[in-house]
Amino acid sequence: MLLIYGDLKVNYYSRESIKVFASTNELLSISLLFILFIDNFSIYCNIYRALKGFYIILAILGYKERRKPSNKFILTLRPYSILIDNIIRNLELGLSTLGKGTKLIITSISTLVKAFLIILTSNIL
Repeated sequence: MLLIYGDLKVNYYSRESIKVFASTNELLSISLLFILFIDNFSIYCNIYRALKGFYIILAILGYKERRKPSNKFILTLRPYSILIDNIIRNLELGLSTLGKGTKLIITSISTLVKAFLIILTSNIL
């Protein structure tokens, strides 16, 4: 049986969590889509400098806005020798918590925030 994308989301997030997000009358709800970018700094990589950076960028921004350093949020900077699987495993809990929704106080208003990773990209040079 072929599942459509919506069915896969319902199976992953549970029908109850989707109902809560869709029917929060007393709670402001915000959905954010973001891009996870892995930067290998390959042009600057040498024996003295070898880093790997993980950033998130809001997907709603246009190309010019995405290029601005102020719109990139650094998740972590790690030595180049660290395995990427270990970094992803450490980020997974926080990213999945945001995907399922979390209540945050934003300008003294309780807000339900859900943030979803839609693209994973990297420079491969």
